[in-house]
Amino acid sequence: MFRIYHLIMTQIIYGIHPVKEALKSSHLQIEKILIATQTPHPTLQSILDLARKREIPVTWTTPESLERMTKKGVHQNVVALSKKPLMKILEGFYPIGERKGQKPFFSSLMGSRTPKILESLIRTALGCGVHGIIISKDRSVGITQG
Repeated sequence: MFRIYHLIMTQIIYGIHPVKEALKSSHLQIEKILIATQTPHPTLQSILDLARKREIPVTWTTPESLERMTKKGVHQNVVALSKKPLMKILEGFYPIGERKGQKPFFSSLMGSRTPKILESLIRTALGCGVHGIIISKDRSVGITQG
């Protein structure tokens, strides 16, 4: 038997329509809404109404802080922070180990900023037989499909 650690990742959802749809979704656990305008227009007001209905706190902030958070993405003065259990992401790797008759084996590579080093670490982890590799999104080199 193996232990399951309930790790939590924060997902940043930004833009009026994505935030509104996230608030309508019952399976997303929205932690907080951040708004960077003092004069909400009707569409933004509907987001405030949905947040109030679901009892989600709303925090007023500056456009600059949202730009930093979204890495200069088109946030339209609204951001939602959603808690996403890492456990749900990792569940997809469990059958890989089970098919091989092994316990799930994961490797976590956090903070690697050099592509060559990250590549070397991934090859080493795969050589050791890991079923899944967890790579930090923040403060790490970017990953692309290839």
